[in-house]
Amino acid sequence: MAEEEKKQQTAAEEEKQQEKQSPEKEEASSEVKETQQEAPEKEEEKATEKESKEDAKTAALMDQMMRLQADFANYKKRTSREKAEIAAYTTEGLLKKLLPIIDNLERALAATENEDGSKELATGIQMVYKELMKTLKDEGLKEIEAEGKPFDPKYHHGVAIGNEEDVDDQVVLDVFQKGYMYKDKVIRAAMVRINQK
Repeated sequence: MAEEEKKQQTAAEEEKQQEKQSPEKEEASSEVKETQQEAPEKEEEKATEKESKEDAKTAALMDQMMRLQADFANYKKRTSREKAEIAAYTTEGLLKKLLPIIDNLERALAATENEDGSKELATGIQMVYKELMKTLKDEGLKEIEAEGKPFDPKYHHGVAIGNEEDVDDQVVLDVFQKGYMYKDKVIRAAMVRINQK
C-alpha cells in the first residue's frame, strides 16, 4: 500500500507539474501561432516593398530610355539639317573667290568706255562678264539691289554719308562695291554711301 500511495502521490505531482507546464506550453504555443501569423504579413510587406523598389527602378529606366530616344531623334534631325545646309552652300567659297574677278571686270569695262580704247576689247570683256554673271546666277548668286533703296544693315555696309536735299533720309546714294547673295544668304554686303539729313 505504501507503494501504491507513493505512485498516487507521484502521479498527483506529475499532474500538478503538467498543469503548471500546460499554461507555459499554451503561452509558448500561442506565441508560436502569433509568430507564424506575423511571418506571412512581414513577408507580404517585404514583397510589396521589393515590388515598389523594382517599379521605381523600372520607371527610372523607362524615363532614361525615353530621354535617350528623344536625344537621338534630335541628333538625327540636327545632322540631317547640317548635311542639307552643307550641300546647299558648297559653292559659297568659290563664289567669294570669284567676286574680286567680277569687280576687276567691271572696272575694266568702265575704263574702256571712258578712254578711246578698242571697241573690240570692250566687247570681249563685256561678253566674258555677261557669261560669268550668267553662270554664277545659275549657281544661285544674286546681286543685292542698293542704289536708291532704303538702307538696310542686313544687305548694305555704309562707309560714307552724303547730304542731298532731294533724296529721303537713310537712302543709298551710291554703291562703291556691289553686294551679293547666295540663295538666301548674304555673302557680301554692298558697300554704300547713305543720305543723312
